[in-house]
Amino acid sequence: MYHKKFQPLRIYPDWRGTYHFFYEEQITEENIHKFEGPTLLIVESERRNQYIEVAWRPEGDISGAYVLEMYNTREVFNPKNNTLESKSDLTPHTVFESRIKQEIVDKLEDAMWFSEGYKDPRILKKRGEV
Repeated sequence: MYHKKFQPLRIYPDWRGTYHFFYEEQITEENIHKFEGPTLLIVESERRNQYIEVAWRPEGDISGAYVLEMYNTREVFNPKNNTLESKSDLTPHTVFESRIKQEIVDKLEDAMWFSEGYKDPRILKKRGEV
């Protein structure tokens, strides 16, 4: 069985990891087939209304690169099950690409620390009501 060590990261207090296949080893021609898909890591912050995805694109292509994308999210009321759900923008507001993993790690940690967050422009009477 192939065991990998996860990439050490400083995850700041209001962020949480929801998907983690971001390993310590650099992607090489010898190991690229062992990665589970293009998405390597997703972290999100409910307080900041944002999430960050780190991926390798194009998937399975050694000439690809690490890509960090940061998205805004907002709460949307689902009347079918009477709950609030998080919906994200379809296009990231920040994109950073590098073949050097440490550059992605540094950018990810900076984004979590220095992001001011997204303020939903809708005027809410109370949570879930526009």
